[in-house]
Amino acid sequence: GGGRRWMSLAAGEAAEGEEDMEEQVPVPTGRMSPEHGIDKYCIVKIQGKQHKVVEGDSITVDKIIGRYVGDALTFEEVFLFGTAEGKTVIGQPIVEGASVEVVLEQQTKAPKVWILKKRRRKNSRRMRGYRADVASLRIMKINPPTSM
Repeated sequence: GGGRRWMSLAAGEAAEGEEDMEEQVPVPTGRMSPEHGIDKYCIVKIQGKQHKVVEGDSITVDKIIGRYVGDALTFEEVFLFGTAEGKTVIGQPIVEGASVEVVLEQQTKAPKVWILKKRRRKNSRRMRGYRADVASLRIMKINPPTSM
């Protein structure tokens, strides 16, 4: 319904109470909004999977073998680096000089996943479950690329 009202207006003509509509600047929402204080983000490869991260984030990844809680890690395979001002560097395939510093917060198990196999009309059912080993990482710092 709202689209028709805008189409019905002649060019340059404004409806009642909408004179200052053009002067409003859209404000970004979500994690990249100014009130959150986040000024950069990146897409980084961690154990073969890509994650979009910002500083201060906590992400869950597969268990990191050979590391312990409190260890500091650096991931240098950054595929994309962006800022809140709109500057973006896309890697070919990675962004040179960019890296992400993280701290291993926790090694635990994910919630249980149940697998049910059933053959209809055969009175045959098999139920299995497993809990994946996961690690929780805190993003401490995103280092910008050398080209910025």
